[in-house]
Amino acid sequence: MNYPSVAVVMSTYNGEQYVSEQLDSVLSQDIPALSVVVRDDGSKDGTLRVLKQYEERNDITLICGENEGYVRSFFDALSAAGDFDYYCFADQDDIWLPGKLSSAIRLIGESSSDGPVLYCSELFYCDEFCKNPQRSRLNRIGLDGQRMVYEDICSGNTMVFNRQLKDLATIGGSADVFAHDWWFGLVASAFGTIVWDETPHLLYRRTGNNASPSGMSPAQLAKYRVQKIFGNGKLPKIKQQIRRFYALYGNQLNPRLREVVKNAAEGSRFQKAFASGRYRQKKSDEVLLRLTLLAGLL
Repeated sequence: MNYPSVAVVMSTYNGEQYVSEQLDSVLSQDIPALSVVVRDDGSKDGTLRVLKQYEERNDITLICGENEGYVRSFFDALSAAGDFDYYCFADQDDIWLPGKLSSAIRLIGESSSDGPVLYCSELFYCDEFCKNPQRSRLNRIGLDGQRMVYEDICSGNTMVFNRQLKDLATIGGSADVFAHDWWFGLVASAFGTIVWDETPHLLYRRTGNNASPSGMSPAQLAKYRVQKIFGNGKLPKIKQQIRRFYALYGNQLNPRLREVVKNAAEGSRFQKAFASGRYRQKKSDEVLLRLTLLAGLL
C-alpha cells in the first residue's frame, strides 16, 4: 500500500517545558512516511538542548534560527520542508491524540477534491497540565470566504493541507501576514476546499496569555473579547493582512468574494460597517466587529 508522505512543521520559542511531550505525540502518529521539521525561533531557554536530542536520534530535522516572530518562522520552516503530499502545522505545547493525522488524511481523501484542500477540526481546550478538557465550538454557522476575512476560525494546530494549497498560500511569502493559520484559511476558502472535522484530535494547552476565559462574569468576558480584538496593536496588522490578500489574489477571486475583500481592504468605514452578509461566528462578536468598523478602527 502506498502511504502519502506528510511533513509536520513546528516553530518553537522558549518551549522547553512542554515540547518533548508534544514531539512524542507527533512521532507516535500512525503515518509511516512522516517527517518532522522544527525551526527554533531563537529560544533563550533550554529548548534547543531538548530538540537536539531528537535531532541526534534522527527523529526531526532541526533548523536553528534567529528570532523573527512565529509567522515568518512557520513560513521558513514550511519552505525548508521540501516536497510532500501533505503538510501540517504543530504548536510546541499541545498534545496530539492517536490517529490525528490518519483521520485527517482519510477525510481529505473522501472529499474527492483535486485542488487546494485544507483540513481543520475542533479541539479540546485544556489547562496547563492538559487536564479538564473542554470541546471547542470554532465552527458554529459554517465557513466561507466572507467569514474568514475578519475571523481566524481554522486553528493552525489542527491543520493538514495538500501541496497545492501550500504552493498557492506561500507565493507572496510572509509579508504582512498577521497569522499563518488565518492566511491559509483565507486562501483555502477562496480557492479550494475546507474539510471540517467536528471530532477533536488534540489537546490545546492554555497557559499564560492563552489562558481560557471560562469562569468569567459577563462583564469580564465582554472586557476579554474587546481586548482580544483591540489588544496588542492587532487591528492595523489585520488590516494589512486583508490588503495584502486583496493585492495578491484579488483578480483571481470570484466576483462576490472579490467585492467582499475589496470593501474590507479599500471601503469607507460606513461601507464596511453596513456591508451585507455575516462575518463572525458569534452574534455578539458580529456586533462588536460592526462597531469597530463603524469607528474606523479596522
